Amino acid sequence: MRKISILRIAIPALFLAGIICVPGYAEEKKDKTAEQPAITHLYGNHSCPVTGEPVVPDASITYENKEKGIFGRIYLCCMPCAKKAKKNLDELYNKFYRTDPKTGKAIEPRDLKNDKCPMSGEPVDAKAHIEYNGMIIHFCCPGCAEEFLKDPEPKLSKLLPDAKEFEFTPNPEGGHHKMH
Repeated sequence: MRKISILRIAIPALFLAGIICVPGYAEEKKDKTAEQPAITHLYGNHSCPVTGEPVVPDASITYENKEKGIFGRIYLCCMPCAKKAKKNLDELYNKFYRTDPKTGKAIEPRDLKNDKCPMSGEPVDAKAHIEYNGMIIHFCCPGCAEEFLKDPEPKLSKLLPDAKEFEFTPNPEGGHHKMH
């Protein structure tokens, strides 16, 4: 009998605690998302290679040619486009990052000539560099290049903070379109 009385008190108390605490949790979660800065630059293609629609920064596929030290992201309007885009990654990388959009001719990667490592701030080593999205980026060591590739956009924004050609306006539709 005593256990039943305790449960009669405990269950409503837990229920009330949940009502009080959960809204606080939701507010805390909202604040964390509000703290994320708006994306103003995207250091890659701005139109989807499959649909031609504006891209969404969190929809991309990775390009890697480790032998040549070439890496990149092909941005998409939505993840369902990834399957088609993966069929010709080499071609897409060259189209977006190694072709002059005005002339259609092949171009060399752009050497950013950074003298400080974007990861550590240390002076760069002449042997530690990669090509990322058509740009040569220098590092103090190969380990920093690997770390860079995990999340390159924030580091590129420090190397190219005012690059007009990379200014980005997010797609108001958020990656939803009628093509799928």
